[in-house]
Amino acid sequence: MWRELPSRKSVELDAITALREQRPVMLHGEPGSGLTSFAKRLTELVSGLNEQNTVFLTGRKALKNTEYAFFGVLSGSFPELASITTDPVGALARFSSRTASRKLLCVIDRAENIDESSAAFLTQMVELGNTTLVLTVNHAESLPEAFTDLAAQSNTAVLEIDKLIFDDAKILLNEHLSGPVNASAVDHFLREAKGHMATVVALANEALNTGQLELREGYLVLLPRPEEPSTDALGSADAKLSQISAQLINRAYAGDPLGALEEGFALFESQAWQDATTVGRVGLLFGTYLAGLCEGSHEFSYDKTFEGFDWDHLDIDHATFLASKALTALEYGRAEESLELASQALSLTSIQDPLDVNGFIAAIGAAAATLLEDYERAEALLNLFENGLPHSGHLLRPEAERLALSSIHALKGADAAIERYENLLTEAYSRGQQFIVMRLKHEAWRLGLINSFDEMIESAETVTGQFGELFRALQNPKHLEDTVTTMHSNGRTLYAAEILSQGARDAKASGDRILSENLLTLAAQLANTLPGVNTPRLARARIDPDLLTPREIEVCVQAAAGLSNAEIAEILFLSPRTVEGHLQRAYAKLKVSDRRQILPEHA
Repeated sequence: MWRELPSRKSVELDAITALREQRPVMLHGEPGSGLTSFAKRLTELVSGLNEQNTVFLTGRKALKNTEYAFFGVLSGSFPELASITTDPVGALARFSSRTASRKLLCVIDRAENIDESSAAFLTQMVELGNTTLVLTVNHAESLPEAFTDLAAQSNTAVLEIDKLIFDDAKILLNEHLSGPVNASAVDHFLREAKGHMATVVALANEALNTGQLELREGYLVLLPRPEEPSTDALGSADAKLSQISAQLINRAYAGDPLGALEEGFALFESQAWQDATTVGRVGLLFGTYLAGLCEGSHEFSYDKTFEGFDWDHLDIDHATFLASKALTALEYGRAEESLELASQALSLTSIQDPLDVNGFIAAIGAAAATLLEDYERAEALLNLFENGLPHSGHLLRPEAERLALSSIHALKGADAAIERYENLLTEAYSRGQQFIVMRLKHEAWRLGLINSFDEMIESAETVTGQFGELFRALQNPKHLEDTVTTMHSNGRTLYAAEILSQGARDAKASGDRILSENLLTLAAQLANTLPGVNTPRLARARIDPDLLTPREIEVCVQAAAGLSNAEIAEILFLSPRTVEGHLQRAYAKLKVSDRRQILPEHA
């Protein structure tokens, strides 16, 4: 089966719909866009549709000017057409009789190379109702007149096959090379090929054959070319932007991420930006990106600012780029995505790490693995972070240290986490990094190292931006649901779910069971959008075969999927009362109080 590609799903659906209705389909695309592969996949998907014969043929440019040349090929499948050059009317009648009971699906690749006589005959076959045509076209201006007229008819589905997008190329290369290809390599081949499918594959083959693609950390990684120029020596404009970038990050850490973000945006219009090379520009981009992450609004809020950038010519370090994406995904609670991106970034830094970000990336990966309760992976990544360069990440080091707290807590215990937290807090205070102080206290609350919002709220008092505003809003419990709604809309779904989960426990402890139920329901709805994620504040529990009986496991699996006791009873041939008994015993063992707190066991 030819591979399904994400960008082509809608075109595929439109084509299949047209073929079900026995309407002609004309597919346009540039040479190399994968038209042939798409047509072959379409042929496989619809072969046997309406009990049709299916023929896949290719137009030949060398035969375009020979009358009825195409039917020399087609007559191999349909002898009735052998006499078409001498008796076209009789051939058409015999063919019509042959296809009356079993219609023909005729797929013609490179339809612009079909001779005029054959094209006219094919369109007559369509008009008789016994033939459905699928035509692929690279050069519409060269189509025979009959096909041009067919395309103009209202019942013909004329569809465009665009160039590949990143997700297409990733699927294509993973399959073609029989292994996971690093995202930076996918991006490189896609840009070099300008989105053309055939060229993407050809470039990947060339890189593999020349040893430029190498397996590192489980990914096929594109090795840097030795002749690539070094970016160590900065010009004065680049040095100036690099210095400004550092100032932006320090301003954000000091508690004014909103001001840092606005300053960064203003610099994109400045002479300093115009004078700098890609090296300096990338530095400013990353400083502005981090300021935006610290400010707390959703990343999509700033899309318009970056629309005009020529991203293809910005020489962004791919490991750093992947690390930034991994950090964003982690911030939004998308742990599986974050871990995947961090792993890909580490496969690049295992080759070379000119910016010393290997340890910083490892901290991101360790935090993501901890969210997924993959403690073996978390331990390996935490060790990579702690045994690496003590300055890895440079200005990003405070973020790396904060991120490592969750892994330290999970792997080494609360005492070790508290000790590291207090040291980091003292250091942040001494440097005047109020934003870092706020983030550390938030992290400590998430891990259960501090039990009240109060310290977190107090630390946010002077911090600008959405984060500071939302943390300050937590001092008013009446606005809790509005606050977490805003937090969720800004992408911080995990943080919102944690606050709701704790609010549910607080409401239950105070005797307000209705509020507790409402908050727990909201927490579960948000948390369920983050597959496999758990934290101390979410206080969920994974189904544990070592704690539960086989029957308790069966019941918990169904309960975690959202089924009611009555539904579970029907599936497992039990009474609802027996189901409830199994659940209550499982809750006690797992230390939870509700089915919404149960996670599936590890795969």
